[in-house]
Amino acid sequence: MKIRGKVSRQAKGNAFLMGTLFLLLLFPVLTFAYNQARNHFASGDPKYSGSVNTRIYISQITPDPYTQAQGSSFTVNGYVTVANISNQPNWDPWPGVSVALIMNNSHVWENASADSIVNQTTDSSGNFSLVYEIPYNHSVGDWNLSVGLSPITGYNYTYNPSATPVFDVNITANVNVQVLGTTPDAIWLNEPFTVHGNLATEGGDPVQGVTVDASFGGTYNFTSSPTNATGGFSLSVPPLNASYSLDLTFTGSGYYNGASNSGISLLFVDDAFHVFSGQVLTITQINPRPVGSFIEIRGQFTYNITEVGGGDGYVKDQQVALYWITNDSQEQFIGITNTTSTGTYSHPYIVNASQYIDEVLFYSFNVPTQVKLKVVLLTLPGIEFNRTLWIRPSMNMTLHPSMDYAIFRNEPMWVEGNISPAISGLDIAVDLYYSNGTVFRYNDSHHDSFLLGDMETLPNGRFLFQVDGGRISGDLDNATIIVNPNYELGYSSVFASTDIIFINTVLFTNLNVGNSSSVTENSDLVIQGYARSLFGTPIREKPVYLNYLLPSGSFQAMTITGVDGFFSFLVPINVTAGQNISLFIFMNTTTGVTYLSPNYQIQVVEAPNYSNLLWWFIPIIAGLIAMGFIYVKLQKKQEIQKTRSLLQQKLDIVRELMNAGKIQEAIAYLFHLLKKIAIRQYDIEEPIEGETVREFLMMLMTEKGVEPELCFEFMNMVMEGLYSHHQINDEAHVSETVKLFGELYRAMTNDYSELIEL
Repeated sequence: MKIRGKVSRQAKGNAFLMGTLFLLLLFPVLTFAYNQARNHFASGDPKYSGSVNTRIYISQITPDPYTQAQGSSFTVNGYVTVANISNQPNWDPWPGVSVALIMNNSHVWENASADSIVNQTTDSSGNFSLVYEIPYNHSVGDWNLSVGLSPITGYNYTYNPSATPVFDVNITANVNVQVLGTTPDAIWLNEPFTVHGNLATEGGDPVQGVTVDASFGGTYNFTSSPTNATGGFSLSVPPLNASYSLDLTFTGSGYYNGASNSGISLLFVDDAFHVFSGQVLTITQINPRPVGSFIEIRGQFTYNITEVGGGDGYVKDQQVALYWITNDSQEQFIGITNTTSTGTYSHPYIVNASQYIDEVLFYSFNVPTQVKLKVVLLTLPGIEFNRTLWIRPSMNMTLHPSMDYAIFRNEPMWVEGNISPAISGLDIAVDLYYSNGTVFRYNDSHHDSFLLGDMETLPNGRFLFQVDGGRISGDLDNATIIVNPNYELGYSSVFASTDIIFINTVLFTNLNVGNSSSVTENSDLVIQGYARSLFGTPIREKPVYLNYLLPSGSFQAMTITGVDGFFSFLVPINVTAGQNISLFIFMNTTTGVTYLSPNYQIQVVEAPNYSNLLWWFIPIIAGLIAMGFIYVKLQKKQEIQKTRSLLQQKLDIVRELMNAGKIQEAIAYLFHLLKKIAIRQYDIEEPIEGETVREFLMMLMTEKGVEPELCFEFMNMVMEGLYSHHQINDEAHVSETVKLFGELYRAMTNDYSELIEL
């Protein structure tokens, strides 16, 4: 018995251990199965449930027909029954059971977060009413709709009840059609434009591959391009003649419902504003632009944002035409340019001679003339803007003929010339071109102004300096002189070139050594000639030496050739008759070369006695002087008569100018006439081009002794008539100027017989 009891206790212990081990092994399996089931339902994957003992009836779906758009809802009404096992074949309502909506054999989530399916618990009579709010991200198309039992954790339902009906429903989408903008954003009447738009569902999904109809005021109708992958479309619209509103219509396509957008206001512009900018603003009467200079014509077009109703105010991508209008009202086309995205435009232009009215009265004195710059916005015919500009003659350069002369190697090269009009202080540079292709720009930074002269223009427009001889090597081919390389005072640079010819031989031509054979004792021997290169060009401003041998010893003299190569020596002959003088002329170069003339032998002879002949010539000389005096008087009288005739002719021109309303031209012509009379009366050279009224009248006062008070009064009247901007009495002003002109005429000519008045 003891043994049996002992064994029993051992068996019980073994059984306990086996049971514990079984539970330990079963727990992970159960845990895994539970987690898998929980994760399975949480992910939203459908798990169908049901039984042949359950029936679900759908009594009504609203609305009917079964078509609804995203954002609306379906309502599904029905009831659930279950078989009564104890009282077959009866079916009893099944209250308290959860039913769920099924579409295309899948449960439907209530919202985008997918945390709950669409479901409802039946009431006490087994009835249910499922409401499905169709989200905007629900795909459009045909769907199968039904109802099944909601999945319940831990229950192993097989399939939905076979008696549950399935319905076909349609999901559609409402769309929005809208305008995104236009190109350009501000539309000009009588100009084509493009409308950009977008077609998308209310949920924001693009509608691709369809077209949109457009109508402007119900009169002009167009169809858009097919919408792209983002729903975008465009409308190309030809020019309209009025500011119409836009109506957009989408007629619908497939599962996308039709839509419209009416009364859309576009930004139509019918007026513009303009401002000039940049260099154009700096061109004034006191700062005129020379002919041949560069102008950057700039400006900006804008429109009134408030009046148009929006936009950024910039006239973009529009054509702008530019014109000159000269003093004689002639319109000259400059060019066409386009405005930028900020309404600005820029057009480079070089002022040509046709913009300057070449009238002698103005051009001779470098008086600027005014022209108008006209800017026309081609989009809006009749919209134009003008600005008055002032133009003066172009700058020209003339090289002195000496620039063609041959020069010595390694010696300074003269650079000489003039510019017109005369402008002081313009920089000058010289480009030196060598046979090896090297070009060297010689300017102030390489130049010793103290030794070689200033490299700039003088007040009279002249320039004269030397290029350092270190740059004048044997392989120098030519030189280009550049006036105003830095574009000062609004002038362009002017260029002139000259070939370089080097001197290999010096010739002393036209040499005059007294009478070449003899010279009178105790007199002066004059030796003259020209230094020329082998090519016949003058050798200017170079030392020439004379070596002469007298009985008393050897002597040497030096002189400098002129710009034409001329030189002259004066040698005192303090030698008695019967002796000889030996002489020759030579020139040295910095390279050590000496050029010699032939050797001349001069015999000194006795001086003749002319004292007895003097008495014969005295009466003849007196008669010639008297005849000359009479001739001068006659010439003077004839000159006065010519001047009177000229004066009356020119005064008639002044009257005609004044009667034509050209007051400034009349006053300028009076001044021009005064200059002509002064040139005749005082036999002076033609005035320098660009000489001002003040400078000329100051010359008459200081050099010709004309009464200062008359000069100042006349000068004030002329300058006021030409340059004043205030209102003056035109006829009275010209009359007073003519009166002062007459007083100046009498003061210069002493001719008081003429009555000079308007």
